[in-house]
Amino acid sequence: MKSYAELKAYPSRPVPVKMVTKAGEHNEREGVGEGSEALHEVSAERSEHIHELDFISDRLKSVFAKNAGTDASNIPVREIIEFRRQLRTWDKAFTRPPGLLLFNCRLDGIQSFYSRRIDFSIFNAFSQQDQKIIREEIAAYAAREAMDSFYGYRLRNRASIGIISPKWHVYLSKVREYYDKVISQKRKGLIARFLHELSSLAPDKTDEIAAKCMGELFFDVDRIRLMSSKGLETYLDEIRQEVLKPKRRREKARVITPPPEMIRDAFEYMGLSYPVELYELKSRYRELARIYHPDKGGSSEEMQQLNTAYRIAVRYILRQ
Repeated sequence: MKSYAELKAYPSRPVPVKMVTKAGEHNEREGVGEGSEALHEVSAERSEHIHELDFISDRLKSVFAKNAGTDASNIPVREIIEFRRQLRTWDKAFTRPPGLLLFNCRLDGIQSFYSRRIDFSIFNAFSQQDQKIIREEIAAYAAREAMDSFYGYRLRNRASIGIISPKWHVYLSKVREYYDKVISQKRKGLIARFLHELSSLAPDKTDEIAAKCMGELFFDVDRIRLMSSKGLETYLDEIRQEVLKPKRRREKARVITPPPEMIRDAFEYMGLSYPVELYELKSRYRELARIYHPDKGGSSEEMQQLNTAYRIAVRYILRQ
């Protein structure tokens, strides 16, 4: 199919239009009539791409829904793609906020930083009131993404191996505030009942269950917010099965030989101590990869060190 620019240059040329038959099969036919009809079809498609930003917040989604079909929402897809690059923490177009704001968990300060740094010009056709809401919601989203990627993942990683700093408690309090703000009362009630039920069955895992159900990062809360009702039920059921699953018993007669120093260092680098099951090692690797990967705010050197440690640990476990 020709691009919009090519269609505009040659308006009388027919374009293929996808049709759906009653049987649900996709067919193509050639557009008929003047080029204006073909351009109308393309404009209709282009106007829908703004809804790719609906996931950011319910408030932003309502603004876009109110302006659906207007010239304001008729933003070319290439401009939406370029705009989204500013919101991806792994993209070069994303600007890292000042370290002091991250260290002090100043979410409001980081939001103010992105409200000035992000180019919102594609929304200039919206009303002043709507532009204000768009700027606030998108800057707040960018701030949460930056907090998770550049600070939250590392705090959680340290906490998972017993290194719990006061900043981790501050971070969790910010996440809980966000949870209380964006999760509906109905959904919070369902999760609260689930927590009460499961905590009574596994009282020693209350904090772990709460972390899984309510989230430890802003990303976790958004995932819970965007789940369908059925998806949330499935998610909670998976947590129930994981928490109540009996632990594997190790063989009592098995003699565990301490690993050599180099191999022991590999396990320690991953925050584990031998003996450990292979599935635990793999789970730990996936978690650390989300932190150290260059696309997630880490560096290629850290990722290479992680891969080396993982290979050494896996080979040692498989030989035992």
